[in-house]
Amino acid sequence: PAEETFSLGTRKIDTEELLEYATYLKWEDLRLFGTPFQMNVWKKLFDLPRKLYSYTELAALVDNPQGVRAVAHVVALNPVAYVIPCHLVVPKESLDKAAEIHSLAQKTVPAVQPGRGRLRLWQRAQAGTHQTAVGRMKLLEVCCGNLDSVHAAVKGGAPRIELCSSLELDGLTPSWEDLCTARALYPQLTIHVLIRPRPGDFCYSPAELQQMAADIRTALSLGADGIVIGCLTPSGDVDVPAMQVLMADARHVTFHRAFDVCRQPFDALETIIGLGCTRLLTSGQAPTVAEGTDMVRALRERADGRIGLLPGCGVTPRNARRILELTGCTEIHASASHTVNGRKVTSSRTVAAILRQINPAFGRGILPE
Repeated sequence: PAEETFSLGTRKIDTEELLEYATYLKWEDLRLFGTPFQMNVWKKLFDLPRKLYSYTELAALVDNPQGVRAVAHVVALNPVAYVIPCHLVVPKESLDKAAEIHSLAQKTVPAVQPGRGRLRLWQRAQAGTHQTAVGRMKLLEVCCGNLDSVHAAVKGGAPRIELCSSLELDGLTPSWEDLCTARALYPQLTIHVLIRPRPGDFCYSPAELQQMAADIRTALSLGADGIVIGCLTPSGDVDVPAMQVLMADARHVTFHRAFDVCRQPFDALETIIGLGCTRLLTSGQAPTVAEGTDMVRALRERADGRIGLLPGCGVTPRNARRILELTGCTEIHASASHTVNGRKVTSSRTVAAILRQINPAFGRGILPE
């Protein structure tokens, strides 16, 4: 029903999407999300059970319809919006107009002094340098092949992970014990689970598809927030019937780098969009995404907002910002790993370094170390 979504500019926000952001955000990070008014709404969203609410239900439960709409602007900007002292959150293209309408030039001091990070952003906005000083938060998804990597990703400040096993085999379905432990330890972390029963190609038999479908149901029942899958035909096209089997019970689906061996990338993109996938993980069909930025940008432009593009493969603190600049993407995927006793383990320092590189406006001391 129309009530299940509400329009924010040109984008419609699903109430379940709004709750997803509320669950992966850490309370201490909410100082980046606006005024005490909005933070109070976020806190109430944290406490709601995970389910799909209509906007009317959500507004009633939070007891603040205006507040729900205000924080939805944050989601629309995926996820950090521009904060101005008039207690409104506005997108970049509206910042100058909003500043004029709400007399930002009068340099009125906010009623509540913000934290150091927000104060710095506000001061820059007052100085007229907000266009370059403030930007959208770029999201880092960390690929974690074991629990040690999950701990490191969280310590480094990652809001979302892809949980798998056997990174040396390019990732397989994780153990349910690892998923249960990660979910219990980090209830606010967004966990997307890779479903891949074996190494090798992405052409699956009917028996393998049934196993994968069962694994998807199990992962979601154990607290997974999203699913990462990909099926191809022997000729190198997206296997639509196989994907439909897996999509039947899945949600928030990322189509993984099986895409990078598709023979017709733009046709494959349209097929993946048609299947209803949320995002596409890709290196731009190159050995590393740093070499495939032109293709990733072309795919993003072709998608035109119908699906999220998630560049990944070979991402480091040295190239992460440049990859996002060249592709125009707002999310990036990295393992941020080093080798310890013969296995790949995520480095919390590398995670934090990538976050600082892709979100320079917030600087050291704003993002968690």
